[in-house]
Amino acid sequence: MTKFTTNDIVNYSASQQPLKVADAFDSIMRAKLADRLDQFQADYSQNVFGPQEDEEDLNFEIDDEDLDIDDEEDLDIEDMDDLEDIDLDLDEDDADEDA
Repeated sequence: MTKFTTNDIVNYSASQQPLKVADAFDSIMRAKLADRLDQFQADYSQNVFGPQEDEEDLNFEIDDEDLDIDDEEDLDIEDMDDLEDIDLDLDEDDADEDA
């Protein structure tokens, strides 16, 4: 297959050769699409199978200053004992047993 350029399209148009214009245009577009698909495939493969992000970016520490905790509202151990009595299971089986 002959390698066409955009100059060939202009020259064929000027010499009124529509079949050669169409062949040159098709050849150029086919080459551009193939190159773009190859680049897309390479980029996609790099993103999927390439090196992963550093884990250092994912690890962070929380300072006490970052937390908005009032000292006046601390929980007591006695308050925690009261929470044990609460049934948080909302299954239908428990509702049937209570009835």
